[in-house]
Amino acid sequence: MAHAHAQPSCPCRKPLPPCRDFAAGFKRQDRERGAPAGRSRTSVAMPQRGSTCAARCLCPAPDGWTRDGMAFWITAGILSALVGLTIYLGLVRPGQRTPLSADGLSERMDIKVYRDQLREVERDVARGILSPTDAERLRLEISRRILDADRLGAGPAEALSPMPRWARWTGIAVIPVMILGAFVIYNSHGAPGYPDMPLAQRLADAREARITRTAQAVAEAEMTARATIQGAGAPSLRPEIPEEDAALVQRLRDALRTRPDDLQGHRLLVVSEASLGNFDAALVAQRRVLALMGDDAGPDEARLLRELEQLAGGAEALAARADALEASDSTREAWDELVNTAMALDDLRMAHTLKGRAIAALGDAATADDHTIHADLMIMSAGGYVSPEAEAALERALRMDPGNPLARYFTGLMLSQNDRPDLTFRIWEQLLQDSAPDAPWVAPIRANIEFMAARAGVNYSLPPAGAASAPRLTDADLEAARDMDPGARVQMIEGMVAGLSQRLATQGGSAEEWGRLIAAHGVLGNTAEAAAIWTEAQAVFGARPEQLEVIRTAAREAGVAD
Repeated sequence: MAHAHAQPSCPCRKPLPPCRDFAAGFKRQDRERGAPAGRSRTSVAMPQRGSTCAARCLCPAPDGWTRDGMAFWITAGILSALVGLTIYLGLVRPGQRTPLSADGLSERMDIKVYRDQLREVERDVARGILSPTDAERLRLEISRRILDADRLGAGPAEALSPMPRWARWTGIAVIPVMILGAFVIYNSHGAPGYPDMPLAQRLADAREARITRTAQAVAEAEMTARATIQGAGAPSLRPEIPEEDAALVQRLRDALRTRPDDLQGHRLLVVSEASLGNFDAALVAQRRVLALMGDDAGPDEARLLRELEQLAGGAEALAARADALEASDSTREAWDELVNTAMALDDLRMAHTLKGRAIAALGDAATADDHTIHADLMIMSAGGYVSPEAEAALERALRMDPGNPLARYFTGLMLSQNDRPDLTFRIWEQLLQDSAPDAPWVAPIRANIEFMAARAGVNYSLPPAGAASAPRLTDADLEAARDMDPGARVQMIEGMVAGLSQRLATQGGSAEEWGRLIAAHGVLGNTAEAAAIWTEAQAVFGARPEQLEVIRTAAREAGVAD
């Protein structure tokens, strides 16, 4: 069975611990909207709760002094010694005589040719072709050439120039320094003891881990058992209440005993008791508020009373209310109210169960945000682990809205937990570019994306915090620019082109963005610049023909490609 939380693993195959700093941004948003402490006004348009960020590899390097590690060091030492010995022998060997040079060898070949010529002269004389006088003259000339060639080839062989003594001893001294330096560098930067990890096997392991990883219910049960053993509580959305705040609530209770008709005081007590998790006391206070208001009580007061009754009733009341909603023509608002009540009770398991029932009841009316919130609640309930059920909810959300930012973030987190940091990096890098600096998922991405890039083998530098994303040229921008007057069109496009060019040069981008940049230069009439970008794009996307074809289409429209 896979690890209970199937978290990311480092090369030594050890699971990584998750971190828990993602929900703070959503809690801050709740406070800024004025939501009472202990309750969450979950908005369908924007999910209000977050979960964990990706984990960093904190496991120690494997011990290189195991049996396999010792075998590696012994082998490396023997090979290094052999290389050093070879270099040493080459340095201390005395100068040797070299074989004949190329010129000397040529002279020896000439002698053989001359001797063949002498034999040819004798044959010509025997056949009567040459006269004795001519034959004698040729013999003398050929013999003279043989003597010259023999004299040149018979000299002493060339000797090697002796190496200076200081150079020889310098080379000998460098040998141990070079070998020792190689061992030191590898010991500090290498990974002795790691097994072979071919890419195909790693990808196969990642697929297997993703398929066989723990289900949602099992992960929740194991996390609860582990928390019980360790004495820790379950994941909680309720903020810590300072002791001084609890003391203030007690003073408010004491004051209202002497002022039972104080309407504003009882309203404040409702919120205070709910923030402490005292839902029974909050329900009593709300009933007193309704009694004091009489006929002036409105639907908001009645709704709050109903929510407090559900909170005081616990999980049984929530389940009964859900059954009633399924049996009637329920509204989205009624289901959201029920889910918020479960979250206020800190019952995340009940919250994601109710959200799943709500999505089933809504049918085709369910939105991408509904599925994202459902996945978010499951992830929080499992302590940051993205289960197969949560992944399925994320896939449904992305099918309905491919740009949903929270679904993209959690998809990247899921991939990091299944040994695919390369895919995580691609998703998070693009999401970081698409997001506002204060988006709640930006902080955990910035905290972990460099680590993901390193695991993926990508040389990546994090842009400065709070830097505004460069304007993005869309197809609608280009179409609108074509309908403008020339001056306004040039001014609009030049500003966007400058930002896009800078971002593509420093951070890279998708094939669509490269194509838009080429098309923008075509609209501006900068054919030389468009042609240069097209040439660069062919080098960048040469190994990805499908993406290159997207850019080629834009280059054709700009008139810089066939």
